[in-house]
Amino acid sequence: GDNQALVLELIEGPTLAERVAEGPIPVEQGLAMVRQIAEALSAAHDAGVVHRDLKPANIKVRPDGTVKVLDFGLAKAAEGGATGSGSSDAATMTAMSSQAGAIIGTAAYMSPEQARGQDVDKRSDIWALGCVAYELLTGHRPFEGSTLSDTLASVLARDVDWSRLPDDVPPALHKFLTRCLEKDATKRLRDAAEGILQLEDGLAQPVVEAPEPVIIEQTPLKVWQQPAVAAGVSALIAITASTTVYFSVSTPPNTNDIVTRFALPMPGDDVTDGGDGFALSPDGETLVYAATRGGVQSLFARPRDQLEPRLLPGTEGAVNPFYSPDGEWVGYFTQNSVMKVSLSGGPPVTLCPAGLRQGATWSENDTILFSSNLSDGIMQVPAAGGEPRLLTEPAEENQRHLWPSFVPASNVFIYTSGTGNEISDKTLFAMSLDTGEQKELVQGTMGSVTSSGHLVFARESSLWSVAFNAETLSVEGEPAPIVEGVQVNAGNNWAHYATAHDGTLIYLPAGVGFGSGIDRRMVWVSRSGEPSLVDADPATYSEFDLSPTGSSVAVSVISPEGRSVWVYDFERNTNTRLTFGDDGQVRSPAWTSDSFNIAFGTENGVFWKASNGTGAIEQLTETGGLPFDFTLDDEGLIFGQGFRDVGLINLSAGSETVELFTDPGFIERNATLSRDGRWLAYQSNESGTHQVYVRPYPDIESGRWQISTDGGVWPRWHPTEDELFYRGPTGMMSLQFSTDPTFTAGNLTELFRWPFAGSSGILREMDVHPDGQRFLLLTGDSSQTDTGVSSSSSLNVVLNWFNELTERVPIS
Repeated sequence: GDNQALVLELIEGPTLAERVAEGPIPVEQGLAMVRQIAEALSAAHDAGVVHRDLKPANIKVRPDGTVKVLDFGLAKAAEGGATGSGSSDAATMTAMSSQAGAIIGTAAYMSPEQARGQDVDKRSDIWALGCVAYELLTGHRPFEGSTLSDTLASVLARDVDWSRLPDDVPPALHKFLTRCLEKDATKRLRDAAEGILQLEDGLAQPVVEAPEPVIIEQTPLKVWQQPAVAAGVSALIAITASTTVYFSVSTPPNTNDIVTRFALPMPGDDVTDGGDGFALSPDGETLVYAATRGGVQSLFARPRDQLEPRLLPGTEGAVNPFYSPDGEWVGYFTQNSVMKVSLSGGPPVTLCPAGLRQGATWSENDTILFSSNLSDGIMQVPAAGGEPRLLTEPAEENQRHLWPSFVPASNVFIYTSGTGNEISDKTLFAMSLDTGEQKELVQGTMGSVTSSGHLVFARESSLWSVAFNAETLSVEGEPAPIVEGVQVNAGNNWAHYATAHDGTLIYLPAGVGFGSGIDRRMVWVSRSGEPSLVDADPATYSEFDLSPTGSSVAVSVISPEGRSVWVYDFERNTNTRLTFGDDGQVRSPAWTSDSFNIAFGTENGVFWKASNGTGAIEQLTETGGLPFDFTLDDEGLIFGQGFRDVGLINLSAGSETVELFTDPGFIERNATLSRDGRWLAYQSNESGTHQVYVRPYPDIESGRWQISTDGGVWPRWHPTEDELFYRGPTGMMSLQFSTDPTFTAGNLTELFRWPFAGSSGILREMDVHPDGQRFLLLTGDSSQTDTGVSSSSSLNVVLNWFNELTERVPIS
């Protein structure tokens, strides 16, 4: 109406000035911050904007590690008098214009030309960047003085005390700082982005202490190629013959005919089993994979020529990465979006909304195709982002199109089509974006065409191949098995493998990864984050619901036959199957408040059955849905209507279905009633990311409150207190609230961090014990550590694989 509002972004987290006040920042962490600050300056400079007041007080660090550069307005005028040399919040000197003679900025971070009142350009921001970086690493500003004038004099006349830098500052970073803090602007680093690239190049170079004369030149061994060389065997022969070498000795990779196989272990600090996806760059040089470090799942890049993987900042919650054709970008999924991030640095970019990931591919014409539960067909979106559109539409009911993959150097792509969960029900199709023509190819799942002209796909736990003709959209000859023992997930038929144009194959061995057969365990976690494994045997557990007493849990278990519901009794340590294969794909179990029945959903309707396993299954709805929660009197069941919108099944009125609320195009999930039945919490992706909301119940249109700020799923109420829990981006969140006279949100805190690897956030995999003091969660099974989190495993690597592939499947 007539009301006006100024809407500003809320940036959580401390300023760098507050962070530095606690002491110097470790070099690795500081380097990551400097990169992001430089990227922000580069973006501003490209837009013709010079900050002129860059300082730690104008930079904030969000809890997820994202750096935000603030205050581009120079809006705060200086107050008279000496400022001293305290914090970087010292007065900003400002003028109404930027002409020569006007002194603009904060003294300790001014470039010499700023201090003289001369014209300034982006090189002044580069100088300030050097000042900020120096302060992060040392805890001291490079130029200080007891008064404003003394500080300016220090900037103009004194040299930087480089002895304050930590001993572990690499030479490349030292050089970067000296170039930023060059007093002569003509000799100073001219561009922030270029400086970061030079810094990265310098960091990538090996440090040579003292050159030694050598007889044979050979490439230093990298992490991926550390063979155990038998004593007494010459280095050249051992490296050439070893089955664990990723590089050849004095020639580029893969130029010989030797097919080499070895296991590639994941770094010890990263919790991953490959089950959340990995991708190989088109040139085979860089592996990107999803892993958990410090309780946060992110993407990591592992180049061949570097010893350690590199975190891709801002990729929290990422799964299923995929490469751009030029290898410069990595696309990936979060729990509600398709994203991309540059390997050269910079913040991630949101491309479009998405639900459960079912594969994506990027063409040389900058088109991205992806599959998610937003539709049954393949979606198309520009690589720059935008509104996705439906590209393919299944011809049959309950049919889905999954796992698109572009054929190299063409507008043809391969996709999987089928119903159910068996690979035998899946068929590969080829489609041309130019003509719209589609052709059926072979039975199988997750097909991709290599640069050698082979269509590779999965059947059961093996990779198969057949020659493919992109011009005729057809296969030539009969398919043949080529690699045994490849992990293919039950349910979504995700085959975990990747190939590169240089002939490299990487795959996850069968029996590893979520959905592989036996790979997750239930674990109790206290409010302080202390885990305690449940005695139940490992299984492919998915979504679950605790009984009202907390003595049992109803859990969906994935098997080759599909999904079924089991009931595990914590006290008796017994596991009882409630539903069987002929009951369909059973999801989202939910107990009645009297513990007598358990409801569950399938594609064909919502059902319930007695929790002790006796009696027949009773159908409640004719259409598919997901049970969420029962009303206090058990006469109503709140459920996901059509797997998307929130509805109510009125059991007292003959299972009459009532629509509670619907927001077309958005996904609302995991609705749950408060202990007094007055409030309904749920998650929705209406903002572009899944957030937790609260509405009054049953008059849900009389109010709405967004609870989470940085994303949230799986809301659950404290059984007795005014407290709401949910899964945040990195851990378990707690919201204190009051309800007098209406719902009022209070303190929001993170109770503990937890690696939610293998979870999309759509199907709830968290519940709260009735005592409100512990949470039931899932964790990986293999190689349990003291924290109950699975440790790393290995990927299998095959070099020069195309030589073997062409021999077994000839191309005419």
